[in-house]
Amino acid sequence: MKTEGTIYLEAEEGQLSLRQGGFLTSGSAGCWKAEFTFTGRIWNGLSKTAVFTWQQDGAPKTLHLLLEGGTLTIPAALLAEPGAVYLGVFGIGAETIRLTTNFVRLDVREGSWSAQPPLDPLPDVYQQIIARLQEVSAQAQAVLAQAEHLSDMANARVDQAITASPLPSMAEISDLRLGTDGTRYGTAGEAVRRQLSALESVMLERGAAGSVTYGMLSQEVRECLTGGAAAVVGKDAVLAENLADKAVTPEKTTFFRKIRDALDPAVNLFDGEFRRMYLSGTTGKLTLAENEGGKLAVIEVQPNTSYSITLNLRTTLKVGSSPSLLSAGDVIDGGISVTVGTEAYQTVRTTGPNDRYLYVSVTNPTIDHLDDSEVYLKIIISDKAVLPAENEMYSAARYVPHRVDIYTRGQVDRLIGTALDSRSLKLRKEGQDFYISVPCSKDSVYTRYAYRRVDSDKINMHQWRLLKTDLVDEQDLVLYSLDTQTEWEGAVLETNTQDFIGGYHGNEINQSFSLFLDGRQIPVDGEDFTMRGREIRAISQSRLNRHSTDVPLFTRWKSLVWEAESRTFSVENKWKALQEVEVSQSKLCSVSCKYRDESGHPLAQFARKNDDYSQLDLSQPFSGFGGKEVTRFDLWGENSDGAFSLSIETDNPRYPNQNQYLSDFRSQERCKVYFDVTGHCRLQKDECVVSKAKIRVDFAPKV
Repeated sequence: MKTEGTIYLEAEEGQLSLRQGGFLTSGSAGCWKAEFTFTGRIWNGLSKTAVFTWQQDGAPKTLHLLLEGGTLTIPAALLAEPGAVYLGVFGIGAETIRLTTNFVRLDVREGSWSAQPPLDPLPDVYQQIIARLQEVSAQAQAVLAQAEHLSDMANARVDQAITASPLPSMAEISDLRLGTDGTRYGTAGEAVRRQLSALESVMLERGAAGSVTYGMLSQEVRECLTGGAAAVVGKDAVLAENLADKAVTPEKTTFFRKIRDALDPAVNLFDGEFRRMYLSGTTGKLTLAENEGGKLAVIEVQPNTSYSITLNLRTTLKVGSSPSLLSAGDVIDGGISVTVGTEAYQTVRTTGPNDRYLYVSVTNPTIDHLDDSEVYLKIIISDKAVLPAENEMYSAARYVPHRVDIYTRGQVDRLIGTALDSRSLKLRKEGQDFYISVPCSKDSVYTRYAYRRVDSDKINMHQWRLLKTDLVDEQDLVLYSLDTQTEWEGAVLETNTQDFIGGYHGNEINQSFSLFLDGRQIPVDGEDFTMRGREIRAISQSRLNRHSTDVPLFTRWKSLVWEAESRTFSVENKWKALQEVEVSQSKLCSVSCKYRDESGHPLAQFARKNDDYSQLDLSQPFSGFGGKEVTRFDLWGENSDGAFSLSIETDNPRYPNQNQYLSDFRSQERCKVYFDVTGHCRLQKDECVVSKAKIRVDFAPKV
């Protein structure tokens, strides 16, 4: 049973989904809970930790909370101020087992509590573990004390029974004094105390079953336990929560990039000084010699460390290292002299146990290179080499930076494919409901269209139609609700009848429905699914009846198309009259949008029409914003999170009239764009009315 004040989340292997809740209020304390359900045997036996990340006082925060029983209370510190809180979870088993999920977004909205009382500091994971161990120890002590008391009472009663009036059979009493190890104790109390004492020593024994191991601890706890000595980097250790925003730049991820057969100076990692000297001699003993035509690079390094030295000059590369700064005439024992190949200008130097300075002759003294800009030198810490491919012209290995993974072409293709997924359409099926997410111009924001089967005998509606539009994030969490009960697919009004027919207004019966993803027909029945693609097309045929009757007036063909490349949603209608019918309006291309979402965030604040490009302020009541030749309306606005825009454009009306306009529905907090494609007219039997509209919704978050 669902409990109020609880956010429900489900982790299915590595996918974390928000099942209910997600909207919190700032200033709350002690009332919001998060309940996790873990699906799949992979979670069995793992110690689980919830991870929260959020911004507070302009700085990023991260909190880890141990999950016991799958439920936790959201700390008040996370709700101190409005904003987004991201929640994930990871489980740890043995030393090499770790399962992580994605993050889901929880929105903390502005709350009514403004006193801003001081908040208790958040415990870190290490403190949580210590507190839990202390609690277990206290419980064990209480159990032991109670057991001693009970055993003393039992022992006294047994002794009294034995001495005062021996029973006919003493087998059961004798059994009380027999320990699990086969030892027979003098009294029952002694037997209980000895065995409880052994149990107490085992409960917190290192390495015993159920104990907390080092592999279960997070990075923060390891650093705390080792006095800050635990490595922060390494395989699987550079996690998103450990990286500062914009800390990883292209320069730090690019290696051995060339421009016109020379190393790119923008990624040159040399950080030292040049001297007018060079290293003379051969491998084993190099001497620092002054020479105005030479150039010697000097850089501070670490002892016992391998460095890759790369140079763009075809020359003899001489390298040495020493514990202190050297001067002209000083000798480097163990220096190396390498004739570098015609393509690979690289060697490796491993410094000695006391070395602090690295020396590199970057030019041959017989070649005059006096301009420092001509010398592209790269010196980086290196721990592995890449062997040349079969088609490469040289045999020297390329050394790569320390702790940098090397990817194959297949791995790179998979990484690129994952990135491309973020710019593709997402089609999700839930029962007879379909959710189509179209990427906006910026990553991580999508326009989601809820396309559902609606069955209502009250308005005689049995048809798939567009029911709701929202702006969502990558986890399908709603950021802004644009509109519900929309009329984006159009409706028609017969003369002298009470209401429109079609779509939201009802009196529409579906006759066929087909769904296509990238040209492949998708079954609308069967199991639920999530798919990605570049184009989604929904085509339906339906019959429209006269308002509140069963008299057929039109056959309607409706085609809805969502495209990833253009990030647009297109609506095409074709209405065929089944008998002579007089219509007063045919609003077959429409769109509606809220001025603000449910939380008061501004959306549509301004509008423009393309007949005279006049602009309208939507914050004030208005009327008559339209014209005869209008084929496009634009709506836009800006709030604290970013910029919103919506446009609808249609073909020229078949029957010119004055009914292309933007209408003010201020009582409903929204406006509606109408394109009347006929106006008042009489349609003959089999005459068709056709309309096309292209709609684009965009939201650009602030950087």
